[in-house]
Amino acid sequence: MDELIALFSGNRPESFWLYFGLMAALAVFGLYQSNRGNIVVFANYTDVLCTILALVLPVAILAALSERNMSQTAQGIIFLLPVLFVAKATFSYNRSLFGFLLSLFTKFFLVVVYILALVLVVAMALSGDRKKHERQRGYSARQKGKAIAGAAGVTGVFALLVRLGLHSTGFVPLSHYLSGAYPDSNA
Repeated sequence: MDELIALFSGNRPESFWLYFGLMAALAVFGLYQSNRGNIVVFANYTDVLCTILALVLPVAILAALSERNMSQTAQGIIFLLPVLFVAKATFSYNRSLFGFLLSLFTKFFLVVVYILALVLVVAMALSGDRKKHERQRGYSARQKGKAIAGAAGVTGVFALLVRLGLHSTGFVPLSHYLSGAYPDSNA
């Protein structure tokens, strides 16, 4: 019992993988429920795009404004507003607390893992050393090719996972997305 408590306490490296595994299992369960029609993880491609932007846009804005001394409250608002828009739309598509929470967790978990995997794959592809007697142009082309191939692979896996939780292909107007209208529209 003490070993189990120590594993969940976070003092060991295995704790990260345990928590990650539990979160991944919950996300798989969310995709399963979405695929069965019990919840709506991604209503349409607008939902997928808004979820990605809700995480990427605040980081980009804060990076651009890093020279300014912003209060933590202002930074929190910049991060929270896009997430609240996505949460509002997610709730309107699910209409139950369980469906909303599972869907919101699943969509943000998938997007966070996708972004981190994308950054990791590209960073690893660009970090290699030049081969002996390799010209700079050849080295750059090889590095760029590895980065593109890795990014394409990660994006392909993400697209397959999104497809499992997608209820409607196509984009809808942002006003319809935020209101929760047209969850089954293909337009």
